[in-house]
Amino acid sequence: MVKGLLLTLLAVLVVIVAVVHAQQSTCGSLSNNSRYINLVGSWRETSSGKIWTSVQQGNHFTWTQQGTNRKATGFVVAPCQISTAVAYITFDGSTHWKVSISSDGEIIRGPSETFTRVNATQPVAQPRGQYKEKSGKIWTVTGSTCHAFTLRNQDGRTAEGFYSNDESTGLTTIYITFHDPTGDTILRSTTPNMDIWQLSNGDVFRRVV
Repeated sequence: MVKGLLLTLLAVLVVIVAVVHAQQSTCGSLSNNSRYINLVGSWRETSSGKIWTSVQQGNHFTWTQQGTNRKATGFVVAPCQISTAVAYITFDGSTHWKVSISSDGEIIRGPSETFTRVNATQPVAQPRGQYKEKSGKIWTVTGSTCHAFTLRNQDGRTAEGFYSNDESTGLTTIYITFHDPTGDTILRSTTPNMDIWQLSNGDVFRRVV
């Protein structure tokens, strides 16, 4: 009888150890063997393209918005404690959000905004199709590579552009040389979205197809 009781207690102990080990593995699976998901790095607002830089100590983190110096602070809830990983965050000291974190740690979804991790290896979209300027005239992309492109206007004018992405901000800088009858003009645009170019002369190119 005593032997049977000892065997039962031993079996229970083995089960407890296995459960604890499984929980610890789950807690570390998304954060390089840490209990908390790693939010360190840069995050881009989907709606505006603005970048937040995140630093983290344990499960607490601080965000700083580039260009405005806005602040947000919060903490991550350990994924082993609930079925879905979440974080609580306060923007500007007064706006409080509960956000969900995707299983791969690359997307944060809030009540009215989604943030995506800025990935240095993510390719930049190439200019393609047609762009319409403010006047309504159409420019067609006649050639495009990972760093350069050529355009032709419906009136026969041509242009050539070069672009480069800043991995730290997620913004792409474009220089376009327009070949006009009166001479060449170089304009600049910095954009988070390759479908919309706000040029340095006030014109805006929007991709239509």
